[in-house]
Amino acid sequence: MSTTQNLPNRFTIRVYGLLIENGALLLSKENIKGGIYTKLPGGGLEFGEGTLDCLRREFIEEAGIAVNPSQHFYTTEDYVKSGFGYQAQVLSIYYRVNTQESNRLPLGDADNLTLLKEHGDQILFWKKLSALSPADVDLPIDKKVIELLLKAQ
Repeated sequence: MSTTQNLPNRFTIRVYGLLIENGALLLSKENIKGGIYTKLPGGGLEFGEGTLDCLRREFIEEAGIAVNPSQHFYTTEDYVKSGFGYQAQVLSIYYRVNTQESNRLPLGDADNLTLLKEHGDQILFWKKLSALSPADVDLPIDKKVIELLLKAQ
């Protein structure tokens, strides 16, 4: 940005997990402030929390399963302003994760948008890597991560 007066006045740190099993990636379709977004599972870092603790907490809250972060995958390298109407710079951190509890995932039909009536409603679903593209997710940083993931396969 050219002037500091246009810069956000705070950071938001987001932590996401790449859970891949049987050639498919776990995705989440969510109602975020009335908009419907397909994204990777994860969420915001809370004060006093480490990134791995955040990732574990988010998977328990969103998916009801415990995950084990296995490898750092990507951290935002460019300036990204929040797209959700508040003044914040977004820093996103992605980890590969694994679990012994995928059979407990509350999976749903990602095409059934009637399940996404209120902010916070979500549908978890698997997307085959062979059919995955950056266009399948909505958040700009997720798109970059999907590109990198597909190149790494």
